[in-house]
Amino acid sequence: MIILAISVEDAKATTNYQEHGVLYNWDGAMEACPMVGAFLQMKNGIS
Repeated sequence: MIILAISVEDAKATTNYQEHGVLYNWDGAMEACPMVGAFLQMKNGIS
């Protein structure tokens, strides 16, 4: 399911956000946790 929210408050009010929290894109996840990202890239052959 794709949810398009007009504001942060709208996004936080969705059931998906309340059940799963924030979903990060690849670049955001790699910036948040570069060591895990490097491991996953090596394991999966992604550059």
